[in-house]
Amino acid sequence: MNHKRRSWRILLGLVLCLMGVYGGHQLIDRAEAEPLQPPSQSDTPSPLEVVMLLVAGLLGVGGTAYGVRQLRREGQLLREGVPVLGTLTHVTQDRESSHRILIYRFEDETGVVREGSYETSPVALLEDYEAGQAVTVLYDPTDPRINMVDEDHVRRAEARVRGP
Repeated sequence: MNHKRRSWRILLGLVLCLMGVYGGHQLIDRAEAEPLQPPSQSDTPSPLEVVMLLVAGLLGVGGTAYGVRQLRREGQLLREGVPVLGTLTHVTQDRESSHRILIYRFEDETGVVREGSYETSPVALLEDYEAGQAVTVLYDPTDPRINMVDEDHVRRAEARVRGP
């Protein structure tokens, strides 16, 4: 997994956090009236401005935490996950973004056939994914429900050695 492609969630979260902090700072500065001038109506922040900045800040913190969690999970699967060959059962294009949704099946070590879904990065549009295509799937040996497609083919050779 190329983590640079996945770091957009963290970047967006940090931008939202900065917007919240900067906007909050601006509201505080506006609310402080200079001693020689009476406060005007435009100097006091509206409740809508305060709520919008709080929402931006909270979304930023949440987005950053989610992005970090996803990167850690994917990194752990790349290092410690069990690579197996899986089969794509369905490929759809997300209309709102340039991501593809891959639905796939794979068999874990115990012989249970599992199904998973994976959202590709925008760069993965260069690769043609089709239903029926073999892909490398990495799953957590302690919980096979945690899995992902190895879209950068980091551990493809290990999966082929294992066989279907």
